[in-house]
Amino acid sequence: VSIVSNGSKIKENWFTKYGEYLSILAISCDSFDEEVNVRIGRGRGRHLESVRRVSELCRVYNIKFKMNTVVNAYNWNEDMVEEIRSLNPIRWKVFQVLIMEI
Repeated sequence: VSIVSNGSKIKENWFTKYGEYLSILAISCDSFDEEVNVRIGRGRGRHLESVRRVSELCRVYNIKFKMNTVVNAYNWNEDMVEEIRSLNPIRWKVFQVLIMEI
């Protein structure tokens, strides 16, 4: 089973209860600047804390950690290489925002 989450509600007790059923946990992280995260609607200034916590818990519980990033007008020029290396996900998927006119 693979899950994508923002990580905000995933704590250690969640891993103890559901971890045995999980093979990959993907976390959405669009910036390593909390002000940018707030501006794009990714939390209220503590999103990176959740990302780092979930990354560490995945290591502890031997669950593969993946990251998803959506490139947008607020983060397109952000260099995320060092942070991604530090978190060491098995995969980093990068998506581009596509604005659709209806």
